[in-house]
Amino acid sequence: MAARVQTKLTLLVISLIVAVISLPMTAAAISMPTWASSLGAAATELRAPIRITVCADGGFYVSDPRNSGIMKYNASGVLLRRIKTAGIPQSIVELPNGNLAVTIADYIHSFAAIIDSVSGLEITRLKNSSGQEASFGFADGITVDDGVGAAGSIYVVDVKALTVNKFGFDGAYKSVFSVRGAPVGTGKYLGVPTSVPTFIAYEKQSGLLAVVDERVLGNPDGKCVRFYAKDGTYVRGIGVNGPAGALSFSSPQSVTFQYAADGVTLKRMYVTDTFNSTIQVIDPAGVANVNSSPVFLGFIGDYGLDSAKGELFLPVDAAFDQMRKRLIVVNGKGNVVVYGVDGGTTPVTSVPAPPVLTLDIPYNVVNTSSVSIGGTVTAGSAVSCVLNGVPVVRGTVNGTAWSCNLSGLVAYATPSFIDNQITVVAQNSSTSTDSKSASVRYVVNGPSIKVDPIPYYVKTASLSLAGDTDADTVSVCNPSPTCYPAAVANSRWTLAGLTLEPGNNQSITVEATKNSITAKQTVHNVILDATAPKLKISAVAHNSIVSDQVQNITGLVSDTEGLLKDVVVNIYNPGVDPDLVAPLEVKQATITNHGIFSVAMSGALAYNVVATDLAGNVTKIPDSQKDGRKLNLVNYDPSKAKIAMTSPDVADASVVTNANGQSLSGTFDKPLTWLKVNGANVDQFDAVNKTWSTRFNLNYDSVTKDGLNDIQIEASDGSIAKVTLVYDPANPEATMVEPKVDTASNSSSYQLKAMDGTAVILTATFKGTTSVVASLAPFNVSFDAEGSYPVILSANDSNGAVSQVVRNIIYDKTAPKIDFSPKYSSINCTYNQGVLVGCASACPETGGVCGQTVYSGTIEPGASVKVYDAVTNAEIPTAVVNYTDSGRSWSVANGTLTARDPYATVIVAKDAAGNVTRSFPASPDGNLNADASFDISDVDLCLTKVSAFGPKVAPDYANAPNFQVLTPQQLAHGDIGPLNNGVANPDGYIDIVDCLLIVRKLNGYSVSY
Repeated sequence: MAARVQTKLTLLVISLIVAVISLPMTAAAISMPTWASSLGAAATELRAPIRITVCADGGFYVSDPRNSGIMKYNASGVLLRRIKTAGIPQSIVELPNGNLAVTIADYIHSFAAIIDSVSGLEITRLKNSSGQEASFGFADGITVDDGVGAAGSIYVVDVKALTVNKFGFDGAYKSVFSVRGAPVGTGKYLGVPTSVPTFIAYEKQSGLLAVVDERVLGNPDGKCVRFYAKDGTYVRGIGVNGPAGALSFSSPQSVTFQYAADGVTLKRMYVTDTFNSTIQVIDPAGVANVNSSPVFLGFIGDYGLDSAKGELFLPVDAAFDQMRKRLIVVNGKGNVVVYGVDGGTTPVTSVPAPPVLTLDIPYNVVNTSSVSIGGTVTAGSAVSCVLNGVPVVRGTVNGTAWSCNLSGLVAYATPSFIDNQITVVAQNSSTSTDSKSASVRYVVNGPSIKVDPIPYYVKTASLSLAGDTDADTVSVCNPSPTCYPAAVANSRWTLAGLTLEPGNNQSITVEATKNSITAKQTVHNVILDATAPKLKISAVAHNSIVSDQVQNITGLVSDTEGLLKDVVVNIYNPGVDPDLVAPLEVKQATITNHGIFSVAMSGALAYNVVATDLAGNVTKIPDSQKDGRKLNLVNYDPSKAKIAMTSPDVADASVVTNANGQSLSGTFDKPLTWLKVNGANVDQFDAVNKTWSTRFNLNYDSVTKDGLNDIQIEASDGSIAKVTLVYDPANPEATMVEPKVDTASNSSSYQLKAMDGTAVILTATFKGTTSVVASLAPFNVSFDAEGSYPVILSANDSNGAVSQVVRNIIYDKTAPKIDFSPKYSSINCTYNQGVLVGCASACPETGGVCGQTVYSGTIEPGASVKVYDAVTNAEIPTAVVNYTDSGRSWSVANGTLTARDPYATVIVAKDAAGNVTRSFPASPDGNLNADASFDISDVDLCLTKVSAFGPKVAPDYANAPNFQVLTPQQLAHGDIGPLNNGVANPDGYIDIVDCLLIVRKLNGYSVSY
């Protein structure tokens, strides 16, 4: 092999040198045929690709020695997985069953193997005539023919021996034949390899094998691409060694074939010429007909480094994608370059979710050497069954059901006494696989036993077990010799009420006897945990009135057995779901190292907090037995005072080490007469400047390590705010000072700031990535999609103690939903024999202008509503908005809004993230310029606006009152569609639909607007 590698390296070095020297002479670009086009580079993470094979769906495998294996890609070039090989991979081919055959070199010898493409494990190696592993001088090219079953063959080129070796699909040896292209060198060729066959491909129309010989010297009739029958009979050749030109190759490395739409008729062949950095396209003109003449069709690719332009740099292999009509080339630049042929393109392929697999073992102990297994799998997946580390069979998949018949189980007997390990692997077109494992014991002449699935964690001491058997007797032991007889009937055994000990039950066994032979099946450990998690929360009190849309719940959770599963907050709408069957939303809590957890809610009206352990024990807050209710209620009223913190050194959820004299200070934004903290008046209250401050002591339970302090701040107008402080004398202080509370943002990035109280190292963990941050130095996080994002701050001291604080940022870019009435004034239109006469407002006021004083509607809980002057884009300060139904309903108070034209009034809704919805009580009559007449000038104005500012035009409020794009009045009259059952349905924009609706009305059609 060393000589072969040296030959390869020498050729590559010479090729590089000549390629560089030849650059000035090859500057003229080679024009590709008109039916071919560059699609650019594909496939990432390649390092040294050398060979490729294409799958039926357009995906492909690439062998890459520097990646130590084979890289699998989908048709779009997305890397799906890596398959490691036992040595340096060379050529690859896909077998009819989807597995791979690959030639491999290591530091000792060269061989070929069949690899399970699902599990990635080696199934077998190709065998010699003695049934032993076949060893080659240097195994390179590999291909398969179209034979079925035993009639099918694998062909391997031995470069050093100048032969093609033939094997069955099972790896068994069949035959060998010579593919030498020239006689042994003499004269000037003395000692020089005169024939170097490296590649082989199967041409299915003729049924011939195409062998590519990169060097044919000393034989004037020698051809570079030679065709052989399956028995090794030479048929014909194409192309000669020589300078670049038609049917002349300097260093041919591979050949691939394109077929017509019928998939059988040969259309073109493509030969990769590495030295010339091109792919030569040939019409083979009947490969099997030695009297026909092949026709040169052109070149694809030219020397260069710009793969986007289709340039190639020492390409080494190519394969044709028949389904997508693409030529996929392995390029010496370390990438894959793709060309479209006859209109072929690279698809945009989405990567599906990974497969989900279940495994059903009929018996855990068997008395035969074979077993049938099965289960379910995601549709479209492939399944492979691995027995004792060797993939023995590809599963049969029918829809979502799969099955495997495994034979060759190892008997449980001296000297090994081992169980058979079964692993099942499922793979689809995703980047991950799923696998399940089980063990099966084979006891010769003994009983068969199956144990039905039992949980790993239980909350009751009585465990029922059952299963299948052909035994005479069955008993269950915990532990042996404390055994209990099971009932056996109709091939089933059952035992009700096995008593478990608290904690880990490690020695449960099922013992069955048949023919005086006893077999045992050990059951996995079962942990008895009868104690529910302990749960405590800090949140605004039940039925509180709040003005902040974002509410935080901080809590403390612990589990005696250390089996906590999760803490979730379930948000309900009890008016729609009184039985609490389906929560509107389930929010997963972020739990810190000391059991402190945190959740942020936005607009939640009713919720509970649930802690669950792995055994199924549940603790809820509120508890219907202790608290007399199932939910905590929140009432939103943005008209109430907003209470904020300004304390420089603490914030919500801070970890502090000083229990006595802890201080809080802050502000409020509406007139108040008093503030109380946990029922006591604050120390300082400034009603004029709207500030407050107070001091208090924190509580701590040294036995339970509970330092969670819930601080309720109550205002004179009935609003409530809460602050949580965690007193922990054993760990460092930590505070997220900006923002001081959980918040919402409509920006895809957010800036935070942390602070420590001692000499510690601060780190922030966000989306699984941890980075060091400096105290009081801002740091940024960014969001991908809408949702709640926890930022975990960790303070680490030199003794290894760690405190953690969670701050939740809700990324919300969706404007709040608002509904109101009256939406727009009524318009009465009259027609005379289908011709529009005119339209007038139905409002009672003189002049046809509505004098609206009261508006009302619904809004998402916690969002605020304000009334604006559409002309000045300024808030109307006298308009007072009241909220009812826990913040879901709003109305403008009587007497606070003077009579106004509806299209001069804007209802503005704003949520906690700053998103704004502007709604007009409009007059959708089409009189866009709002003059005394409705005519063609309104159509002209609409088209002018859409063509100049479209496709959707809205007022530019930033320039109010000098609206240059569209005035609010124009929007009020011109925004008509899209129609809803023939009735005006303004959407907040002027677009071409509105213009057409105005034209329709102007042309005399009977309309309702």
